[in-house]
Amino acid sequence: MNYHFAYLVGALLFDAAWLACYLIGKGYHPQIIWGTAITTPLALTSFLFVPQYWTPPSLFDLDARFRVGIEDFLWAGAVGGIASVVGEIFLKEKLAAGRKEQRKKHYAPFIVMLVVFLILPRGAQCATRSLRCWPTTPMKMQELAADLSTWIPRKPAAV
Repeated sequence: MNYHFAYLVGALLFDAAWLACYLIGKGYHPQIIWGTAITTPLALTSFLFVPQYWTPPSLFDLDARFRVGIEDFLWAGAVGGIASVVGEIFLKEKLAAGRKEQRKKHYAPFIVMLVVFLILPRGAQCATRSLRCWPTTPMKMQELAADLSTWIPRKPAAV
């Protein structure tokens, strides 16, 4: 049996569900678009999984050549768009409209995600080569901290 288009069919099923949410939830179009736009680039995380974790059959063998395929972007965008509105559509109420106060900005999840994505490939490389890759001297630790501190947003000083 030929499964060459299985991943594409699965991604298109999610895209059909995305389209259903878009057509059913007429008042949620901006949310669906934003959810899709924010999560579509997350398809690039397939670099972490292909080919070590799985090797999906993709159109034009893009996953084999570039480790990311068209199906990855189709699936990631559809999942983000669906997830951004499915609760509000089923509950038939705008959950975001219930907020009375200004949103707080939470940077911690982004910092944790950045650190994990920086460390994960390096750890996998160390595990496969049995090397001591982690900084062991205080000087190397200071260099690593200086590199990471450039990514952390700073609050403006109070005047």
